Amino acid sequence: MSDWISELLTVQEQIRKETVFDDPIERLLQEHRIIAALTCTLEVWSMRAEDGDEVDVECVDALVNLLTEFVDEVHHEKEESLLMPQLVALGLMPEQEDLRAEHQHERYLVGALRYLTRLAEPDDPLSSRRFATLARELVAFQRAHLESETRGIYGVLERLDEGRRAALKRELQAFDRRKEPVLRAWRARLERLLERRGGSLEERPPTEPATAIWA
Repeated sequence: MSDWISELLTVQEQIRKETVFDDPIERLLQEHRIIAALTCTLEVWSMRAEDGDEVDVECVDALVNLLTEFVDEVHHEKEESLLMPQLVALGLMPEQEDLRAEHQHERYLVGALRYLTRLAEPDDPLSSRRFATLARELVAFQRAHLESETRGIYGVLERLDEGRRAALKRELQAFDRRKEPVLRAWRARLERLLERRGGSLEERPPTEPATAIWA
């Protein structure tokens, strides 16, 4: 199994070990930890490319899919369509146009990474350098964005009273149930990739649906 595949498997293992917290703040911060793990993997791959490794297009494509389907279509959508509007409506924070703009810039960087990776030529040093440069830009941007959100939105959440927290929890749980098929589909694709490339997920005891992001 290649180093790129091994590192992608490590990300999947971290995701499986995370628990879903009943508290909505903890659940959202959990998602931040997963995004941080994805960012670390991308940083490692950028260093490999800088050292002359051929870009593993399949692995990068799998990670980009997760950045799109989990980070953007689940986490960002949750923040933009549910979390931020409620906090603004309650008068707990002003409109967050800067955060929306950051999400849009992240979409641009992820899309550019997908496009560049698919154009990569095997054994082409220039392709590896271009990938490394763009990957490092995305890593730096993502880390700054996570820090900004943690200081901003998530600090405000702690000021919600018990009733509003309970209502928000119900809405977040309903949102997660709607998005569960997206996460399961990504996992199925990863398992097919691992099977083709000689990797495998270790057998583990069944995990209850209520305590895993996806089984």
